[in-house]
Amino acid sequence: MDQLSPTLFWDARAGTVDAEKHASQVIQRVVERGTLAEWKATRQHYSDDRLRAVITSLRELSPRDVAFCCVALNLKKENFRCCTARPFPRAPWIY
Repeated sequence: MDQLSPTLFWDARAGTVDAEKHASQVIQRVVERGTLAEWKATRQHYSDDRLRAVITSLRELSPRDVAFCCVALNLKKENFRCCTARPFPRAPWIY
């Protein structure tokens, strides 16, 4: 995935990100911070089914990113874990 900007992976050493081994991290970074060209390159590299599986299982996504993925991959908001999972209960000592 040479089309991806190294600035997407600022916290990793150059050349250590494996597109298959770290697929969920790569997909999440492209969805959150990538350009349209990087999205298209990621979509060509991974199948739409794999993108759907990874994106819907993410714990956190902004409403903007959820809306984009709904349109791009023909998903519904109810399919996303970040939209349907119950948050942690408040600790009893926090008021």
